[in-house]
Amino acid sequence: METKIINDPIWGPIELHPLCIRIIDTPQFQRLRSIKQLGGCSFVYPGACHTRFEHSIGTSYLAKRLGQELQKKIAAEQSDELEITDEEILCLEVAGLCHDLGHGPFSHLFDLQFFKKAKPGETWEHEDASIKMIQGIFEIIQQDYVNDEEIKFIKDLVKQTDETCTEKRETKPFLYEIIANDLNKIDVDKWDYFSRDCHMLGLHHNFQCERSIKVARLVKHNGKYHISFPKSEYFNLFDMFYTRFTLHRRAYQHSVTKAVEMMIADAFLNADERLMFRPNQTDYMSILWKHMII
Repeated sequence: METKIINDPIWGPIELHPLCIRIIDTPQFQRLRSIKQLGGCSFVYPGACHTRFEHSIGTSYLAKRLGQELQKKIAAEQSDELEITDEEILCLEVAGLCHDLGHGPFSHLFDLQFFKKAKPGETWEHEDASIKMIQGIFEIIQQDYVNDEEIKFIKDLVKQTDETCTEKRETKPFLYEIIANDLNKIDVDKWDYFSRDCHMLGLHHNFQCERSIKVARLVKHNGKYHISFPKSEYFNLFDMFYTRFTLHRRAYQHSVTKAVEMMIADAFLNADERLMFRPNQTDYMSILWKHMII
């Protein structure tokens, strides 16, 4: 199977690995076409109709780009201590593609507003469903690009749990800072949705993620390597965080956005015991997430 090239409005031509193409063609990934990235925000910004589908592809692309840039710098330094393999780059690409598979209707509205009201006291995050769906996908597609240990690593990149734990957490912690960076929140997931959301909402921003990718490097701290940036990148990263602040102030936390999302959540709550879902037509909407892998 050959690679494919798609044209993205934010990043231009994106070349997709054959494994990514097979994942995209699954029902689990295709459902993302119907899940709005910004929930009820389109009632404030009519252009905010983009979905988790294109965001996932963009995140996959940036994860690959940053991984390859770090790989190239390690090779140039001829380090005996560090290495990023092509297999790890592919795992990053797939993890970026699959990191949002578990989102419910209207994205965060489902887990942050509807689920908490429908199931008080229970804890669930969309990453939990993403991990289950990744496992479900690899059980049905035919591929020989990644082995079982690499599939486990992909799931661990999406969310770190005891079941998915791999040795790379200790030996290569910087790989876990590419897609979802718990250390400082600078990661490619945010780089894509900051750029994509601003573009679709018609908001201006100054952050240049291409610059950050090119200047990123690995620095050893307390015996472990982490992704770092030179001092000259200070103002660009400041613009990144200011972009986040602007999006929250003008879009994500807009009073109309929140009011609309509260009404949608109330509608879901009222429908919860009336609408029945697969697999046996007897399950309420509030436990729909349990069957997302089907």
